[in-house]
Amino acid sequence: MDGKYDWGDTSLPYLNIKNADVFESVGQFVSRFPDLSHLAALSLLKIRLLIDLQSLQRARQEIGQKVPQEILDAVQQQVVSSIVSNSPHILERHNHTGQIEELKEQIWKCFNAVKEHNRYFWPALLNPGVHLTTRPDFYSAGTVEEIQLMLQYCYDAWAETPGAFSVIEELSK
Repeated sequence: MDGKYDWGDTSLPYLNIKNADVFESVGQFVSRFPDLSHLAALSLLKIRLLIDLQSLQRARQEIGQKVPQEILDAVQQQVVSSIVSNSPHILERHNHTGQIEELKEQIWKCFNAVKEHNRYFWPALLNPGVHLTTRPDFYSAGTVEEIQLMLQYCYDAWAETPGAFSVIEELSK
């Protein structure tokens, strides 16, 4: 980290990220001092990417040979998030099997890292109950109180992602 950087000057390009690879390895994020909120967000990001690629693959398999390329392109644009729809190199690829398998492996690593950090998180995400309304006075890493706060921060993002809970249910078996 640059000790001379002026963090108070929001006009500086400290979040000016260009050409980032959303498919990059999760190793650096799950191995050193993982934070539950970051791991949960990373898990959801990777799950959203997985769902997008599976939708692309399914669209190509189910209607790809039956409709003109322009219609297939329009359908594929509609079944994915902007992160994928704005990436022509992903949309143009005919087979996403390798990337899907890689994402499944990354999701598995994230899932296990969350589970190791706080064993209560995944069960509570799938069945939040009172965790969404309980306001703990304090918490420490690995506790029920920690997941109560984390769920209040991130549950809506998970709930608005069709298929995300199913992925976690499957991994929890």
